[in-house]
Amino acid sequence: MDADSACDQPIREAVERLEARGVNVILGACGSFGHWQNRITQYANVPVYVSIMTQVPFVISGLPAEQKLGVVFANPDAFTQRLKDECGISEADCDRIVIVGANEIPAFDLLYEQGTEADARALEQDIVALLVKSREQNPEIGAWLFQCSELPVYAGAVQEATGLAVFDMTVLIDHLHRVATRTRYA
Repeated sequence: MDADSACDQPIREAVERLEARGVNVILGACGSFGHWQNRITQYANVPVYVSIMTQVPFVISGLPAEQKLGVVFANPDAFTQRLKDECGISEADCDRIVIVGANEIPAFDLLYEQGTEADARALEQDIVALLVKSREQNPEIGAWLFQCSELPVYAGAVQEATGLAVFDMTVLIDHLHRVATRTRYA
């Protein structure tokens, strides 16, 4: 997904409908939706986090100085300058990112690009193997961030195999749900 300007008006209308329904935070699921992040905040009246990529600066700020963040993209071509700009990812942040492409796995690429069914267990093994190999090649990786919303189902297996924290859209959704539905302390 790239930032096609033909999407601007439908996105704006969706934001207006959500706000009219009383939502107090807006989020999206696809990591590439970040191509609209900053633009949406220009007209939204509530906090907006339409991509897990907004969390890159947050996660990097918590890593020890010698560590890097392994960002797993469906396709690394999505890591455009526009995405970086829209999500507040600085050049200093980029120096602390190791990019991994899940599209290196043929079954994942077919799932992502064509919607082809995949054997979930086999795909989990392939993703774990890819990230274990990436960590062996880049031992400075101190945490993972899954850009693609197809990947969170593998987070537990990746964490078990690598011993690292895994950030993904489901974690952000849980966090923002708590932010949006606080109860009184009594």
